[in-house]
Amino acid sequence: MTLLIGTDSGLYRTDDVPFERDELDPVLDCGVVTAVKSWDHTEGVFVAS
Repeated sequence: MTLLIGTDSGLYRTDDVPFERDELDPVLDCGVVTAVKSWDHTEGVFVAS
């Protein structure tokens, strides 16, 4: 299962838990991310805010 992580410097993902910080893949370079929302009817689409 993929884990999306919101941080002060954007959105990152990992496929493994636990993980090391250098193993995270950047998904979105957008500044602070406090929430991620997805919907069942739009697989693969999400909103980070």
